[in-house]
This record gives sequence, structure tokens and C-alpha cells, in this order.
Amino acid sequence: MAADVMVEAEAASLVRTAITEFGRLDGAFNNAGSVYVTGPVHEIDGEAWREDLGQNLTSVFYCMKAEIPAMLESPTGGSIVNNASTGAVTGISGMSSYAAAKHGVIGLTRSAALECATQGLRVNALVIGNVGRPTLEESPMRRQRHLPRRGSVPQYKVLSRYIVIYC
Repeated sequence: MAADVMVEAEAASLVRTAITEFGRLDGAFNNAGSVYVTGPVHEIDGEAWREDLGQNLTSVFYCMKAEIPAMLESPTGGSIVNNASTGAVTGISGMSSYAAAKHGVIGLTRSAALECATQGLRVNALVIGNVGRPTLEESPMRRQRHLPRRGSVPQYKVLSRYIVIYC
């Protein structure tokens, strides 16, 4: 099922579809997002700022808002893993709205983890850097830190296993 998780009703629909299909929701990996705008803070348009926050933070909120009640109803609890970024804790020159949104994901994750810890639901953030995609080869973060070329199919497989372990 395709959905725009920046739309609350569509995020909720994804969870309902999973429950209908599988009987319950045991795990979720909230990974939607991208970089909408780059440039110095003082040159970023307000609408572009809101778009980055929508794609990278609000979408995670909408998904968790639907996932948490579904998992709390399950006798086995559940696990949510939210994709954040090392840029959330280090900052990224030219990508302030992305870094701010991912920092928000970490705060949202920590708050939800505290709220759900005694109810059998784990909530964690995955905080990694670039996993090689051609679109990231010339990213401001890579240029700023002179990062080596990264990412390959084996790295994706290892990352996928890591996510499955946490879910």
C-alpha cells in the first residue's frame, strides 16, 4: 500500500491495513523522509522549512500516533524504530531544517520510549550517517566532513538485519 505519511489519515490507514492483513502490529520502522531544501539558515524559505519538518518529523509523529495504540492493544507489545541521523546530533552545514527535524525525531523517540516503557513497547532511534545512495554522493554533509564514499548492497543487508533485531 502506498501512502503519504505526511497526511495523518494516510499514516493511520497504513496501520489499519497492517492489522487487517496480519492480525496485529508487532514492529514498525519509520523511515520516510528526504532533504527538501539546502542552504544557509538565513536563506531558507519558511515554506521549505515546514516541508522538511513535515517529511522528516511530522510524518514520524503521525505514524507513531497510529502505531502506539495498535501495539499497546497487542498482548506481545511491540517495537518502533525511528530513523534519525548523525546530523541530528552534529549539525549539517547547509541542511539545518533536515538536522533540526531529525533532532526532533530523537526527542520524540525519547519521550515516547519513556511513556511506553512500562507497557511492553520499545521505542528506539536509529542514528546513522549516509548509507551510500547516488543522490548523497555530493551532499553537503559528505562535502563538509570529507566523508569517504559509503554504502553498498552488503551494507544495506547489515543495516536491514540491525533494524529487524530492534523490531
